[in-house]
Amino acid sequence: MVKFPWERDRERTCTACGETWQVPYALRQKPPPSRREARGKASAAYAANQADARRAAHDARLEHIDAMAKCPGCAGREFTEIKL
Repeated sequence: MVKFPWERDRERTCTACGETWQVPYALRQKPPPSRREARGKASAAYAANQADARRAAHDARLEHIDAMAKCPGCAGREFTEIKL
């Protein structure tokens, strides 16, 4: 898979303790909020189950993004960032 130049991974350095960690491009910022679920021909129970699964996956991704925004050493949120 070819990446565009702006899709490079990042390396973050904590300004408090100096620890560095890498952040994949896809996880460097929060995704837009999920859209309202489209209604299809599926049953209400199936649609509700699918919506719950998508919501859970979206929440898990947000938690992972939040974890990447903190220093793994001191949990600080201030860092510098460079492209790799």
